[in-house]
This record gives sequence, C-alpha cells and structure tokens, in this order.
Amino acid sequence: MTDFDTFRWGDAQTIFAVKATGETTFVNSSQMLNARWQRPCVWRLMIAYNPQVQQSALTFTVSTLLKVGIGQAIEDILLANVAVATPFAPTTLFFDIPAETIIVQFSLFNVGGAVPVNDGIRVVAMAAPHAEPGAVVQMRDALGAQAGGILPPDQRELSERGISPWMPPGFEDGELRYRHGRR
Repeated sequence: MTDFDTFRWGDAQTIFAVKATGETTFVNSSQMLNARWQRPCVWRLMIAYNPQVQQSALTFTVSTLLKVGIGQAIEDILLANVAVATPFAPTTLFFDIPAETIIVQFSLFNVGGAVPVNDGIRVVAMAAPHAEPGAVVQMRDALGAQAGGILPPDQRELSERGISPWMPPGFEDGELRYRHGRR
C-alpha cells in the first residue's frame, strides 16, 4: 500500500471484438478504476459504453465487473451486462456504491457475426466520492476556531502533535490525495 489514498479515479479504453474461427471470444479490459479511501464512503460511479462498429451484423455483450471492499470484506459483483446490437447507440449508467475500495474492469464476450478488424467498444469508468471526506475535518477545524480555539487539555496535546483535535485519540481523518501526490 502506498501513501496515496486514491489510486485511479477512472479511465477509458477501446476493447476490440476479435474472434478466431471456432473459438469463444472473451476479451478483458485493463483495470479501469481503482479508487480507495481509508474509510467507507459513497462513490458516484459512471460507466459509459460507446460502440465503434461498422458491421451491422456484429453483436456482442459487455460485462462490467466490480470489486467492492469494506474493511476485510471484498466481493466481486457483476454490475451490468450490456448487449450491443443494431442500432448501435452509446449508453451511460450511474451507480452509487458504498465502499472503501472499488475496482472496475470490463469483459467483452458472446461475439456473433463477422468481425471487422477495428470493430469494438469504447468503455469508460469514472468515480468520485459524493462528498470529499477531508471536508469533514475542515468543518470541525472551523467550528473549533469559532469557539475561540479553546480545547480540553487532552485535545490540546493532540492538536500540538498534528492530529485533528475533533477526533477521539487514535483516530485520524486522513487526507484525500490525488495521483502523483497532488492535493
């Protein structure tokens, strides 16, 4: 585990529908999203599918696979199956996911019809917390400042050590960080 709380907010990738004669096609995307916060929050997840198909007889299915974790509990969930067929239209879905960690990957399978070389689907997965968890600490600090900054003795000691004075001892709210250390 690194010191970054959020690893990857989202990405986009084109999955090509490649089919060898007599074989079952099953093509996976890379890991499109890996978002984590040190305590559970509600993530707003956007999933988008944009078929890039020239052959009208081509059909296939795209599955959205979600790995959700809270504490030591981790579960794989089939979030959505989207059947792609004529007429080819982009689709966007939104989900609210309560979790500490969410990971998204796509799978393309069940390909039918002739497959031109560049046909496939553009998939997008993006997530953000409904509210920035760091905002809770900022609100608590502002309330403390409005009260004249008067803290009980045990809270004053915690504050001097750089721990948020509005948390019980041993509990730290953390800091939301973006990739590459930006805040």
